[in-house]
Amino acid sequence: MTPTRNSPQIAIGIAGAMGCYITILAAASILLGLWIDSLLGNERNIATLICVLAALPINLISAVWLTLRLIARAIPQSPLKAEPRSAAPPDGDPTAE
Repeated sequence: MTPTRNSPQIAIGIAGAMGCYITILAAASILLGLWIDSLLGNERNIATLICVLAALPINLISAVWLTLRLIARAIPQSPLKAEPRSAAPPDGDPTAE
């Protein structure tokens, strides 16, 4: 069964993908900060704190951007089409013969 436009499977898939994306970015920022602290010999993990705080807005902005892109891909927007007008008059029109 393929998901339709309003399928909850699409929403669950996007939510799962974004959860994984945010988790990976947060873990990467922590690991980067710990690695920098080990190179510099910092006992107080200052670089880890800086990396985590710097990753917060980056994570939020990129998550919103990616979510919008995934939604646009999953639910394509079709342009509105005007209904063609018929040349015949509507039924019940007293002026039509």
